[in-house]
Amino acid sequence: MMVPSISKREVVQDMLGLYRKAWADAGHPGQGEVHMSYNCYLSEDPAEARPRARSTPGAATR
Repeated sequence: MMVPSISKREVVQDMLGLYRKAWADAGHPGQGEVHMSYNCYLSEDPAEARPRARSTPGAATR
């Protein structure tokens, strides 16, 4: 598992390359599918948004 929001772009690219190579080496057609998502919490009050974002399971905040 990879957490794109805390990984450098180059690390994400390298991991996707490894995935696609393994996919092709296994004889699968195409490049496979990858899903990445980012959570975003908006509020007029930053003091409200930050705790909600941090309480999300798997949240990685800086």
